[in-house]
Amino acid sequence: MRLDELGEWGLIDRLKRFASPEGGGLRDDCAVVESAGGRMLVTTDALVGGVHFDAAFMSWRDIGYRSLAASVSDLAASGAQGACRYVVALGAPGHLRVEEIEEIYAGMAELGRETGASLVGGDTVQSAVAFLSITAFAPVERPLLRAGAAQGEGVYASGTLGAAAAGLARLLRGEPPETAERFLRPLPRVALGAALARAGAGACADVSDGLYPELLAISSASNVGIIVDEAALPLVPDVPTDEALRYAYGGGEDFELVFTASDAVDLASLATTGVPMRRIGEVTGGEPGVRVRRGGRVEPLVARGYQHFGGGDA
Repeated sequence: MRLDELGEWGLIDRLKRFASPEGGGLRDDCAVVESAGGRMLVTTDALVGGVHFDAAFMSWRDIGYRSLAASVSDLAASGAQGACRYVVALGAPGHLRVEEIEEIYAGMAELGRETGASLVGGDTVQSAVAFLSITAFAPVERPLLRAGAAQGEGVYASGTLGAAAAGLARLLRGEPPETAERFLRPLPRVALGAALARAGAGACADVSDGLYPELLAISSASNVGIIVDEAALPLVPDVPTDEALRYAYGGGEDFELVFTASDAVDLASLATTGVPMRRIGEVTGGEPGVRVRRGGRVEPLVARGYQHFGGGDA
């Protein structure tokens, strides 16, 4: 079977049999590892030129910032508490200028100052295309996992969904970078993730591939159903509703958090993070899957999210 027939999620399912149960069995974006000092979250992201970033319409500094943001966001979604450390493997063709490489690291350093992440090691190699492989780790007391959702909980989302995809669309139309800040400079919800873990939230994920695949992953891991109240979604303003919904469900790279919480969770305590949140649905019993409430009717949600290798809907 070809990779473009199986898809990213299908490949991960096939690879799970090789994984130790210690880290969570490839079910979450972060592995949870026991260490002498306590539990540690570990995550790895590979970012390839022409797939994850394009220097034709992005600055090298923005590329560095966004690349590290993906890893820090994974830690945030898993409830990291304490300082993040990261190592970077850089691959680059020989024709790149040294100053461009320095700009990549300057972008990562900018995000590090905003989130408390520090560079502690890495590697450099020659490559046909530019790429970054970032491994980040941080301590955690109570991990937030995709398998943590329970029937009767509410489903919530932070910030605005689809803003990164809308920004990318503007860049591709030739609009100036100032119109695409949420794509170029997404800020991981580090404080919110830690607060959710302390408050006792259920499942959590960051919206890196789109709302639909993230909810589907929570539903599958937790063996529950999820209903989305479409009218409650915090959509991008000033674009047609159909377009805004497409950005929210499948655009990805917002790095907002989508999470579940029971009525016993003190959501008011999260206000100190300064991040807006909105209830967008509920967790139900029955078969795993995501449905949507629109116009008074509940029906299966048909949407697409990003998958490497193709492979159909996420």
